[in-house]
Amino acid sequence: MLQIASGKFFSGRDRHIHSCKGILYSNYSWIGPIETVAGTLEPVGPYSSSVTGYVLNYINQIERTDGPGGIVQVGDSEIVEQFRLLSMFGLQAHFGHDRREVEENCRSRPSRPSDSFLPSQFVPRFFTPAIHGSLDEVERFQSFLRKAIGLPRKVYQSLISCLSNLDHALEVLNYNVDLAYSMLVYCLESLCQSFGEQPDAAWEDYDEKTRSSLDIELAKIDPNAAKVLRDILLREAHLKLQAKFLEFVIGHTSPTYYTTEATGVERPVRRSELRQALKNAYLFRSLYAHKLQQMLHQLRVPTIAKSEIFTWENQPYLTFRGLLRLVLHVFRNFIESQPSMDTEEYNWRGDLPGVIRLKAAPQYWIWQADALGQPMTKQFREEAVRSRFNGFLEHLQEAIITKGALTDLRSLLEKYEEIFPQSPANDRLRMLVPYILYNRIITPDGRSTNCDEFINKHSSILDNCSIDSMIVHLILTEDFPWQYSEAREVYDAYAKQRFSPKAIRLPFLFEMKLVLALANKALAQGEVGSYRTLLDAAISEAAGNTSLQDMVIAAMKDEVAAPHRQVFTILSDPTPQQPGMEPEPTAVAAEDAPSGSEVESVPPQAPEVLSKDSFND
Repeated sequence: MLQIASGKFFSGRDRHIHSCKGILYSNYSWIGPIETVAGTLEPVGPYSSSVTGYVLNYINQIERTDGPGGIVQVGDSEIVEQFRLLSMFGLQAHFGHDRREVEENCRSRPSRPSDSFLPSQFVPRFFTPAIHGSLDEVERFQSFLRKAIGLPRKVYQSLISCLSNLDHALEVLNYNVDLAYSMLVYCLESLCQSFGEQPDAAWEDYDEKTRSSLDIELAKIDPNAAKVLRDILLREAHLKLQAKFLEFVIGHTSPTYYTTEATGVERPVRRSELRQALKNAYLFRSLYAHKLQQMLHQLRVPTIAKSEIFTWENQPYLTFRGLLRLVLHVFRNFIESQPSMDTEEYNWRGDLPGVIRLKAAPQYWIWQADALGQPMTKQFREEAVRSRFNGFLEHLQEAIITKGALTDLRSLLEKYEEIFPQSPANDRLRMLVPYILYNRIITPDGRSTNCDEFINKHSSILDNCSIDSMIVHLILTEDFPWQYSEAREVYDAYAKQRFSPKAIRLPFLFEMKLVLALANKALAQGEVGSYRTLLDAAISEAAGNTSLQDMVIAAMKDEVAAPHRQVFTILSDPTPQQPGMEPEPTAVAAEDAPSGSEVESVPPQAPEVLSKDSFND
């Protein structure tokens, strides 16, 4: 938000402009205001105080929108927070929103019996009780703020995320040095994964013990075969991530890290140690993330932690102090390597605080057919048809649960009639299902003009067993014509890929009806084990629907048919709504509507839906 408020993304000069203030506290003292492109820090109180209060004066501006309404002012807390993070990094001092917080973090002695870690013992400068600033530091900070605001949007967002994580790591140092250490590694990993290039992993990057054992065995076979095996092993994902991490950090480590920046540092890192020390830091982070395994105990000792490197059993290990200096160095070099832009074209409205992106409710877009009438790629048509198929089933479920109206789909179904002959088989199936269900459920005066002719001509498509055709049969006839084994195979295939981006999505109501119907098929054919397995699954899936669960449990106890014919009644009858049946959060948002849809405010309403009792007619 701080970058948005700078105005670099605005194309017009007509803006809402507000002069605002915020309050910050720091262990950094300066004799006068610190003016930057993002705001001015004005000290309040005595210069010699251990904690200095600052008034942050800044401009919050936002571009005016055409027409009535629009946002006038937003994001003040985010602006102050981002300025705080940039100040923390730029001045290498502790900045907080509360005076007591700064005093606590910058304490020089334990404040309670359980006070195991004092941040000032592990980190230089940041937690010094009182830092008296210099003109050079202030000027570098002003230059850094100018550079940060000018960064490309993606880089700026990554920087703020990394600085937030860095700030949290320093805060966590009060309680858990192992977690704080891992969080510093996460900072480097985040930049690496977003902006690093993937190098080729080397055999030397493999764990030394594992590599030595493999070398012994590989020496016994043909050298060419051994090379092939090594190449295969080097494709391992974790090793590739580690190689990317190492190359990014080392690539952003300049000679000054070992020269001018190492002056006055107690046992600084040497170039020959850096790669192996980084490997060990990466290993610490992995062991802590997966096993909560603590790092070397010696690194937790304050006297050892004053150095940057600790050697143990011929291995170099970065202390928290050493890792922090490396993180700050890499951050600075990375930022300096990025371009600076006074203006940038960017859709900034989606980044405003409080904006939540949700899927558009189906009734606002499934009926729209204009996009399907335009020339389209195979991928676009497939996505448009599949999204409307999923949206229709979701909308139908909601109509059944709430006894509400369906959206008028005749314009969409007429378009389906038009493009049906030249569409692939899968798309035709996904078009035919909503076509049949809509025209068989809706009252006659709301049906498509040619629905009987169209359905009679193409209904043979549903002769093949599929999830789509089973749902149609279950909704309209309460049964399906296929044997248990064939239907179960189709359902299992659906269940395996249900979370694929291109999968169809059965709403809870219809899937529950299908699972119970499958269980009854299994029971009828003597497959009692499968019957019980499916009912167990149904009970778990019906979490919160005690009435349905009780009926399924009773059926399984007596080994009788499960109540699949009563699913609509059981799950749509209670008021208030049954737990677990709440629809997914939806919002009308044009940018989040499925491909090929333009969201309008009011969908057309179809004539009445036939009662659920007449679905079988």
